[in-house]
This record gives sequence, structure tokens and C-alpha cells, in this order.
Amino acid sequence: EILKSTDGGDSWSIVAIGLAPVAVLSVSRTDAGVVYAGTDDGISRSADGGTTWASQGPPGRRVISLAGHPTNGDVLYAASDGGLYKTTDGGATWTLSGLAGQDVHRVAVAPSDPQVIYAGGHNGVFRSTDGGATWTAINIGLGYLDIGGLAVSPIDPNTVYVGTGWWQWIPYHGHTYDQPFYGEGIYKTTDGGQHWVKLYGDFADDDALAVMVDPNDAGTVYVGTACSRGGFRSTDGGLTWGLLP
Repeated sequence: EILKSTDGGDSWSIVAIGLAPVAVLSVSRTDAGVVYAGTDDGISRSADGGTTWASQGPPGRRVISLAGHPTNGDVLYAASDGGLYKTTDGGATWTLSGLAGQDVHRVAVAPSDPQVIYAGGHNGVFRSTDGGATWTAINIGLGYLDIGGLAVSPIDPNTVYVGTGWWQWIPYHGHTYDQPFYGEGIYKTTDGGQHWVKLYGDFADDDALAVMVDPNDAGTVYVGTACSRGGFRSTDGGLTWGLLP
């Protein structure tokens, strides 16, 4: 199910029941009423703020991450367990944009240059400079190739942070459970992935399954971990980190 708050999180109401298990939500940057849900069976879309939902492609794919174009609400990228998909018509149709057959965990569009897209999965990080038409692996310097978090600077398309580590699905008594496994912390590049540098904090040798850069302050970065102690914040571009309260 999907819940929605209209008072800053003080209260919540259920707006979607019966969808396949939801992994990620994305609100259109040009129309706040348009919401996409990445699920275990493709993507569902709402055009009325979550009141009603319609299933969209790619069917049969587990969609784990979504990233929208900063100024064109019809363009969206979807990371799935079968590659990276793209729509240019608000989700009416989806085409395979690249990384066919790969388990892609994260996708991010550079806010300052939406032709630049980054994707990360079991095989490291990939970069496109032509809106997803072609892709290049950019893994020099990465000590761990299972990518769990990915974020691009709001002002520089060449500055990127990636978190390492991912989930493993373990069968137990007829059910399957998600369990995180350790990565190697956070890496950063300032040259579009030609070189990566490891960043050090209390999570240095742990998983980092969520990474976000403040859209209003490129020096402020947030990291979420599962095996470590929670969330961390840096206000100097990753040089130093503090545990969030």
C-alpha cells in the first residue's frame, strides 16, 4: 500500500491498496499530482495525487529506482532487474535504454545537465552523456562494484557519490526475506567517473544503501545505512561526517 500526508507528516492516509509491493515513489518535478510507483511488477502511475492508479510498463520487471528529468515531466528513467528503461511520454510507453539483462539498482539524472545519467547495479557504475542512448562503465578506483546508493551534485554533472552494498534475498520456511550485506562505504568522483576516491566515516566498511545531495546546497550529503548505525550527514562534500540524531 501507499500512504500520503498533506500536513508535513503529522498524519497519514492510505491512497493505494492492491498494488504489487512498492520499492520506490517518484513525484513529477513539473506536476505534483503525477506520481510514479516502482513495484515488483513494473510501474504504476497516478495523475491525481494518488487517488487512482494505472499499471504501466515494463511489465514483469522489478523496478527499484526512478529518476525524472528536471524540466520535462514526460521523461523518466526506471532501474529494474532487467536493465534500464526510459519513457518520453509520461509513462504511456517504455523502451529499454540500455544495460540489458543487468540488475540495475539505482539511476540518477544530473540536475544541471539532464543529458547526463548515471546508473549503478551489480556490475558497478555506468554513465551516459546522451540521454541514455549509450552507456560507458566508469569503475576505475571503485573497491566494490555492488552499488546501493547514487546521487549527483545539483550544480556539477561530474560530481557523483555512490554507496556500496546491497540486499540479498534469503529463503526461510517458504518465505523470502531481505537482508543487507556489507559493502565498502561511500565513493566520490569529481571528473565524471574517470577516478573514484573513497570517503571515510563511521560507515567506511559498511553498506550505504541510500545517498542524497541537498538540492539547495551541493556540499551537504546524506547517507543511509542498514548494517551500520543509521544515517549520516556531511556539510563539506564528504570530507567529514556526523551521525544524524
